[in-house]
Amino acid sequence: MAGTQDANGIYKVNNIQFLAAKNETGMAIRLVDAYIQSGIDSGKKMPLLLNTYEHRLIQLNDANPIPANTENITLIAEFPQLSETIL
Repeated sequence: MAGTQDANGIYKVNNIQFLAAKNETGMAIRLVDAYIQSGIDSGKKMPLLLNTYEHRLIQLNDANPIPANTENITLIAEFPQLSETIL
């Protein structure tokens, strides 16, 4: 997670990253949909984006299939307004 801490000591998150994921299926896969869902914000869903490093963050449905045995797949959910708070 990345974010900032305000004057009251409350940490506000601006993204959550899933680092070093792997495709261990032995075949190419296509990621169709991935998201995190809030348990405190009426079930709001935040889409996970694929970090391609070369082309930055892209929607999953814009990505080519991920080859078998690929390592270091990074998925990121962003909170641009630092609206999510961890108490």
